[in-house]
Parts: sequence; C-alpha cells; structure tokens
Amino acid sequence: MRVPTYKQQTSFTTKGGGGRFLTAQINPSVMAKQGQVISEIGDDITRIGLRKLEVETDTEVNVAKRAMNTELYLIREKFLKSENPVKAELKAKAEMQTLLKQYVNGTKINPATTEPYISTNKSKARFLSVGQDLLSSNILEYVKENNKLISEVNKANISDTTNELVKSAIDADNFGEFNQRYQQIFSVNDKNPGVLRLALTNGDYDQKEYATAFDKTAEILVDGLILKKLKSSPSALAAAIEIFDDPSANVAITNALGLLDNKADKRAKVIKLAKQIDDEKVQEIEKEEKEQIEKNDKIYAEIINSDLDNEDKRSAAISKHKILKTQNYYESTSKLNETEKLLGIQENKTNSDTKKSDRASIKLLDKLDRNNLLTVAALEKEAEKLSDSDYKNYLKRIQTEINDGFKEAHNMFKVELNYNENLDDNSAAGKSIQLLYNQALQKLQAWKRKENKEKREITFNSTLDKADDIINQNKLAYRRIMKESLISYLGNIKSQLERKIQGFTFDVNKPYQSTIDAISTLGNPALSNDLIIKGVYQNLLGYKKFNVDAIQWQVI
Repeated sequence: MRVPTYKQQTSFTTKGGGGRFLTAQINPSVMAKQGQVISEIGDDITRIGLRKLEVETDTEVNVAKRAMNTELYLIREKFLKSENPVKAELKAKAEMQTLLKQYVNGTKINPATTEPYISTNKSKARFLSVGQDLLSSNILEYVKENNKLISEVNKANISDTTNELVKSAIDADNFGEFNQRYQQIFSVNDKNPGVLRLALTNGDYDQKEYATAFDKTAEILVDGLILKKLKSSPSALAAAIEIFDDPSANVAITNALGLLDNKADKRAKVIKLAKQIDDEKVQEIEKEEKEQIEKNDKIYAEIINSDLDNEDKRSAAISKHKILKTQNYYESTSKLNETEKLLGIQENKTNSDTKKSDRASIKLLDKLDRNNLLTVAALEKEAEKLSDSDYKNYLKRIQTEINDGFKEAHNMFKVELNYNENLDDNSAAGKSIQLLYNQALQKLQAWKRKENKEKREITFNSTLDKADDIINQNKLAYRRIMKESLISYLGNIKSQLERKIQGFTFDVNKPYQSTIDAISTLGNPALSNDLIIKGVYQNLLGYKKFNVDAIQWQVI
C-alpha cells in the first residue's frame, strides 16, 4: 500500500498568530477595483465641488437678474413721469447703464444679505451677458413708452402754440395783424407753412389728426371772432345778420368762415346766440337802472332825514340833492319843489307872490314851451323876474316836456316797428319785433345815462332827435333781422305746410310773397278754416310792413 504524500499548496510569507506563517495571497484584480472606487470617489467629490460652484454662480446670477430687472422697471416708471420726456430719456439710459456697471463690478449690495449680489469672477463674467440683455430689453421698452409720451407732449405743444395764435388773431386790432396770425395757423404754402401744416409735414400729425385739428381750430377762431363782434355791437342781432349778409363788412370773419364746411348751421347758431346776448344786455340795463334807482332812493332818504338845522349837514344834503337832479331823479316838479323848499334853496330864485311876474319873461318862456324848447337853463335866466307860483309852474312844464319826449320817442319806435302793447310775442314776428323794440329802448336809455353823466340837459326835442337817429341808423338792420326771422320761421313750419300743400317750398330771397302765393293756392288764407294755414297767414302779416322781400339775403 502506497502511503499518500502531502504537498504544500502555499508558501508562508508572513507569520500568523501562534508562530505560524500566513500563506494567503491578495488578488490583484480586487486591489485594482478598490483603487478604482477610491478614484471614483475623488472624481465625485470634484464634480460635486464644481457643481456647487455652478449652483452658486447660477444662484447669484438669477438673484441679481431679478433684482436688477426690478430696479430697471422702477427707473423706467420714474422717468416716464417726467414733464420733459426728451431729457428724461437721456437720464434714464444713463441711470440704467450705471446700474448694470454696479451689478457687474460687484458693488451692488443685496440689502437682504448685506453682501454683493455678484461676488465671484465667474458670476461677474456670466452676469455681464445677462445684464446686457436685461438692459437692452428695458431700454427698448422704455423708449417705446417714452416715444408715445414725446408724441403726446409734442402734440400738446403744437396745440398750445395754435391756441395762442388763435387768441392773438381774435384779439387783433386790425386786419393786417389778424392776417399774420391767420397765415401762421392755416397756411398750406410749402415754403412758409402754418403750424398745422408743419405738424403734418413733420409727421407729428397723421392726415386724420391734421384734418381734425384744422376743423377744430377754424371753429374756435370763427366763434371767437363772432362773439367779439356781437358783444361789442349795440345790437348783437343786427351784427349777426350783417356778418352773413354783408361779407365785406368784416373781412376777418369772412375769411375765417371760409374755413368751415357747414356755414348754414353756423348762421342759425349765431343768430340764436345774438338774440341771447341782446336779451342779457336788456336784463343788465334793467338791473343797473334798478340799482341806480335804489341808490338814489337811499340818497333821497338821507336828504330828507338830515338835520337841516346843522349848516354842515344842510350843505351836504344840498350837494346830494344836486346829484339827484343830474340823474333826473325827480319824476315830478312838485317833488322837486318840495325838496328844494325843505332845503331852503327856492326863496332866492323868485319874487314873492305879492309881486307879479315880468310879462316879457312870461312871454318868452311860453314861446319856448310851445316850441318844446323850454329848459331849466332858460328858466333860471328868468327866475328872478318870476313869482314863486309861475316859477314852479314852468318847472313842472319842463319835467312834463321831458317825460313827453320819452313817451313820443317810444311811440316813434312802435310806429317804425309796427309794435303795439297787445303784440303776440309768441309768434315769430312778434318775438323779433319785441326784441327790436327792447333794443331801441335800450339805446335810448343808454343815451339818457350818458347825457346825465356829462351833465347835458335833456329836452323834448333832443330826445326825439335821438330816437330818430336810432331809427335811421338801424332801419336796414331791422329789415334784415325781420327777414332772417321770417326765413327761420318758415324753415321750422316747412314740414307742416308740405303736408298741406303738395310740393311746398319758399324762396329765401322772397320768403313773404312766395309763401303767400303757395298758401293762396288753397283759397283765400284770411278766410281759411284750416288753423295752420290761417296761423301762417297771420304771422306773415307781421312781416309785411318791413318789405322783407326787398332785402338781399345770402348764405355764405
């Protein structure tokens, strides 16, 4: 039997415990794998470190981006509120660029951390591009909005310039000055354009904006010129008629009217405005007269309540009395005499009633009275030759003559205008006649106030002369106004007459006769049972006296 032999499988290189040598060997592949792991761990650490750096950079850049964008927005809003957008744009761009530099160079501090928004070179390098994009987009957005403001401001400046020129044109004292301003506004000459044309050429206005501004400006100019004319004229209505019927009377207004498209509508509006102005004038005069009466009543009360035993107070009362005389306050001679008797200023003017008046003086004063030439001045010359009773009698006659003068003047106006107290002021003719009558009275009262103010004695004859002057100066205007009134009336009732008379129309040049002829086709209008036809006929009669068909009427 063969005895088995044991062969050593390993060699001992190291001693193990118990004095034995370790015989196990390390696998090379295992060791390689361990090195790889270690290397991979190192790489991961490196990658994490790099990623941390990237995250830090991204974070700084994003935080800074949001912060800078907010600040850029605030800068935009601030400068968009500026009154001068042109200068504001330069300042806004400079401030935005400065802000970018502060972020990029790391001097912009985050208030939350008290540290710079951008702290590393890597962040600075990356933010330079990001910040530039932010800056560009914000500047672009700001400029877009600011350009709108610049356009609006520019248009406002053009409007202000235009308005100033219009005001100067309206206030011009002569046609030369007016025409200069007129050309500065409306000229379409390419070599010397007006402010409106220049705005179109420069692109400040588009075609629609130009047309709108042109029409609006023309309207303002026309309204201003007409209003000035109406307010400065004794009769606004007469002035209104003249503006449209006599283009040569006011060249400035005629030129301005030439800019308008719808002149017929303008005519109607001006006539309406003129009537309103005249009514207001009458009301104002009535108000002034009432106030003057109240003032004089107060003065009179002070006179009769004065302590006349006190010489100073008596002298003051006499002075006040003289003021009232210049105002023609005393409506009756008896009231005047009573006041002067109270003041003790009559006694020295006349002889005692125990003596008779001088016959020559009586004869002279009677002659003056018959011829309506008796005046206070003439009476005072003969006063010492008259008894108290005769003196008082002539004073009474003088006052009566003055009152009669105004009554007769009123009658003259009534005859001229075909006016009577029972006038139907609801009719078209009636309203116009009432207005003209009030205007005539207004002018007469204005003359009376002027005469009193300048201390010129009013007499019967001087009053009638003034009334005659008022009539002669306004005869043509009266007829024009009445024709205007008739045309307006017929225009208002035209639709009613069209239902009564087939194909009805009227001739604006001969409104009276053409309408009479038209309604007569239905029979005698005076005998008509149709209330409309009869009413129209009655209205037409109110215009007949004025011979309105002979007055030229023209639509500009």
